[in-house]
Amino acid sequence: MAGKSVRLTYIHPQKRNATLLEASLALDSRNKVTAKYSFASEHGHLKYTYVHGSGTTLEPAYDFHTQGWHFAIGRKFGKHDHTKAVYDGHIKTVGLDWTRESKEYGHFKVLIDPCLHLSTP
Repeated sequence: MAGKSVRLTYIHPQKRNATLLEASLALDSRNKVTAKYSFASEHGHLKYTYVHGSGTTLEPAYDFHTQGWHFAIGRKFGKHDHTKAVYDGHIKTVGLDWTRESKEYGHFKVLIDPCLHLSTP
């Protein structure tokens, strides 16, 4: 596609009907588009990923089933720490997590579930 490689993944487990199709297109080293479709649930998802020069990753996405937008922003700090904030526009929730992957300090993840509901008056 326009001189770029499209990565196509097809998964079909034999024990259950859960066929999944995923395609991703890397436009360059900082921009990627990913589309997923589940034949079992008939749900589709489209995501754009942008990696800024500072190491911050922005990921707007659209879920065709819920007709809702999702936004994620992540950033790597130092060599071992990564933080991510996610907003789900369909159910109006925010989630946060912090991950550390270090041989010296161990691996762990601190997660604040997306239970913080944002409501309008």
